[in-house]
Amino acid sequence: VYFLNKLLSKFPNNKEALSLLAIIHSDTSSFNNEFNIPLADQYFNQLINLYPNYKISYYNFGKYKQDVFKYKEALEWYGKYLKIDFENKHIYYNMGFCYLKLENYDKSIDAFSKAINIDNSFLLAYHARAYLYGLIGETGKARIDWKNCLMLNPSYLPAINALSS
Repeated sequence: VYFLNKLLSKFPNNKEALSLLAIIHSDTSSFNNEFNIPLADQYFNQLINLYPNYKISYYNFGKYKQDVFKYKEALEWYGKYLKIDFENKHIYYNMGFCYLKLENYDKSIDAFSKAINIDNSFLLAYHARAYLYGLIGETGKARIDWKNCLMLNPSYLPAINALSS
């Protein structure tokens, strides 16, 4: 962090240094002693203001907001990413998770479906959508998605357990 800050003192618009500092200060893992919400927000905002088409910043900012349980803010940042690139399955998957946490199940299912439409071998998206279908009582659709999980991975225990119950 020290050397990145020194680099920024000489080159205040350095994209890589700003990116690294934003990621370091937004990392919520327990071993990160540099987690700092105000600094993370500052570096992400500075990075996005300087480089508005640098799409990974929107993804990282959204993921950080998701990790600190600010799901509505995460959705806003993911939405900004989609204005640059609407073909990222991980964005839609993360949006589905955020909508799930906000209990907006229809939008959550729609987001997981978009992830699957981009990559029909995206096991985790099938799993999440199957879980949601089960949650809202659409067991037939849930079973179809669990079966899709098994087609992708025949030994996938969550699907085996779900189909056997």
